[in-house]
Amino acid sequence: MNADEFEGMARMFTASFANSRHIIESQLAEDDWVVTRLIWTGLHVGDFSGIPASQKPVRIDAVAHDRFVDGRIAEHRTIIDVMGLMVQIGALPAAA
Repeated sequence: MNADEFEGMARMFTASFANSRHIIESQLAEDDWVVTRLIWTGLHVGDFSGIPASQKPVRIDAVAHDRFVDGRIAEHRTIIDVMGLMVQIGALPAAA
């Protein structure tokens, strides 16, 4: 994903989820890499990938891996619990 694609994705999340917060639980840095374990929270207020606003609060766990070059992020990868998000906004049924 290039910078423009990343910005588009960020705009989609901003439009779909209000009051979003990143709560950093831990960070580890080694050489040019920083790994961040975090919780992301928000309120589902707009269409998200065709799923209408549920007005439900959401909370998902995530892990971000960032590589820095000359003090700037050169590479960014995030692992998020998409299935958990979809259950919370009512797009998928909860596990039995």
